[in-house]
Amino acid sequence: MSIKKIISAVFRYETDTQSGGHSGFFEYNPEIELGELVTALEFVGANAYIDNLKIAWERGEFHDHFDTDKTFGTTQPRLVDILQEFVVSNANDLIPGVHAKTREEKQ
Repeated sequence: MSIKKIISAVFRYETDTQSGGHSGFFEYNPEIELGELVTALEFVGANAYIDNLKIAWERGEFHDHFDTDKTFGTTQPRLVDILQEFVVSNANDLIPGVHAKTREEKQ
């Protein structure tokens, strides 16, 4: 799995779950496999999201995901922040010759 595919899978999970809950994510991303997304979450350091994802996945697209959506929304750090930090930390691998500053370097 390429680094760009990892970022894409995590980004789609984050944005689609934020906007439509787990049901929305499943509806809009039928091609993403559970193992692939778990690997992507592990790779970016978002392990805190994996168990909740697995529960939602087992229930399927048409289940009421109130509890798993709530857990997703309250897990810290936020997935978008984890992904942003990962992208900044790996900017040279994503765009050769570019050095993106981390939050610490900007301060």
